[in-house]
Amino acid sequence: MDKVFVFIDGANLYKGITNQGGKAWDATHIDLQALCSQLIDTSSHRIIRIYYYDAVFKQEWDLARYQSQQQYFHRLQSQNNVELRTGRLEGYPSNLREKGVDVLLSVDLIRFGLSNSYDCALLITADGDYVPAIQLVKDMGKIVCNSYFQNRASFHIRKICDQFIPLELSSIQKYQLPKPKKTVAQPKK
Repeated sequence: MDKVFVFIDGANLYKGITNQGGKAWDATHIDLQALCSQLIDTSSHRIIRIYYYDAVFKQEWDLARYQSQQQYFHRLQSQNNVELRTGRLEGYPSNLREKGVDVLLSVDLIRFGLSNSYDCALLITADGDYVPAIQLVKDMGKIVCNSYFQNRASFHIRKICDQFIPLELSSIQKYQLPKPKKTVAQPKK
């Protein structure tokens, strides 16, 4: 059974979901285990680890958005075999840029390929900047697949990857984590 590592560019996926008409809720409450199990043939592949990459929003910019992101990050980390890897945001709230996320994903893709941690890598992204890292792990004999929305997929990634797996908004919406239970603050006694 082939070992699979999944690498998810969180901000890129968020953008793809909202561009497909999905709501922010759809993008920030994904049950990654269920979604990835639907994308991978689990009869011949075993998902070992899912890495989710994103930049951390600063609470001084927007406290509600920061808290929502932190809540999702906590829920991601509570899923089996899911690991959160974070970069940073720089700039101003009206013009933010992710820093370190693409490099972090690329380094992990290569590092885990070199250590033979996986046989097959699944990248969920449409960012063509990953092409050199993909080529390097393919040169090591690894299988690399890409999944994204067909009408937004990167031509260059699709061209270099061994397989393209179309991602559908309906799948994202189907595999959502349950809404968190609201806790009511109890008065102090």
